[in-house]
Amino acid sequence: MNPVVTDQVTLFLALIEQTGTWALRVGFTLAVVIIVLAGVFIWHRRQQFLDAIQMLKMTSLSSETIVRRKSSLFGAA
Repeated sequence: MNPVVTDQVTLFLALIEQTGTWALRVGFTLAVVIIVLAGVFIWHRRQQFLDAIQMLKMTSLSSETIVRRKSSLFGAA
């Protein structure tokens, strides 16, 4: 390859690397901030989320009842 072209390509790649580094830093920083904010939101609402799960457990059928119903469907005693 021609040395002049090689020098131009090298300079071009160096310019892209300098610009790309800052873009990647900003992008990853924004992603980390969004993930942390989502974690804080979930942490503050955890009691509300857990209460909903406990209410579902209390209102749902027990596993013994489900097993009995399945076995009666297939003719087992």
